[in-house]
Amino acid sequence: LYLILSRPVPRASFLCGRYFGTVAAAGTAAAAMVACQAVLLLAKGWTPTWELPLAFWGVLLKLCLTGAVATLLALVSTSVLSAMTMTSVVWVLGHFVAEIRFLSERSQGVLTGLITPAAYILPNFALLNYRDRLHVPGAGLGEPLLWGALYAVVYTAVCLGLTAALFRRREF
Repeated sequence: LYLILSRPVPRASFLCGRYFGTVAAAGTAAAAMVACQAVLLLAKGWTPTWELPLAFWGVLLKLCLTGAVATLLALVSTSVLSAMTMTSVVWVLGHFVAEIRFLSERSQGVLTGLITPAAYILPNFALLNYRDRLHVPGAGLGEPLLWGALYAVVYTAVCLGLTAALFRRREF
C-alpha cells in the first residue's frame, strides 16, 4: 500500500482499482462455478433456459454490493480479519432486511431506534434474489430486474463515494 501510494496515483483511482479487481476476481470465480454447473446439468439432460443466466445476474449484483461494502469496511477496520468478519455479518444480515424491518415495526422504545436505521443502512440482498421469483406464478421479472440493478448501482456508488471521501482524509 505504501509503495503504491508513494507514486502520484490518485487515491480514488487506487480504491476503484481495488474494488474492480475484487469484483472481477469474485465474478470470475462465480462464472467458473456457473459454467461447471451448466456443464453438469447439460450432461444430465437439462434444456438450457434463461433462468440460469438470470440467477447469475443477481449473484453478480450481490458481488458488486458486497465488494463495495468490503472496500468500505476494510478502510474503517483495523485488521483484515475484522474487515472480513464485518463483511460476513453484513452479508448475512443483508439477506434478512425484511425480517429486520418487521422487527422494527413490532418493537418499542429504544430498540426501535436501533433496529430501524439498521434496516435501511444494510444492503437489501433480497431484492437481488431473482432465482426466488422464477417459479412464482405472476411474479414478473421486468420491474424487479430494473429496480434491483438500479439499487445495486446506487448502493455501490454511495459506498465507494464514502470510502473515497474517508480515504482522502486519511493520513499515512
